Amino acid sequence: CWNDLVAIGLMNGIARAGLVPGVDISVTGYDDLEEAAIATPALTTVWNGQREVGRRAASALLDKLNGQTVRPSQELIKPELHVRQSTGKPVERA
Repeated sequence: CWNDLVAIGLMNGIARAGLVPGVDISVTGYDDLEEAAIATPALTTVWNGQREVGRRAASALLDKLNGQTVRPSQELIKPELHVRQSTGKPVERA
């Protein structure tokens, strides 16, 4: 899903339809909100490093405000997949 909140909403809808997220259908979010770990079932999600992006941007801004030269840069923050109970093996269909 687009983000964890949408994924959690989708899991609620799946459950209301009588299916079990992570068993009948897998759901994955994106951004690893704290709510992802405490959702039922716990949501598989991708951590995208948004706090680290913010930290680096704020650091560059403070450097600039303090008169330092800040050169444009490209930095990679490697995402991490956090596998939890909302995903599982595909169901064998007869």
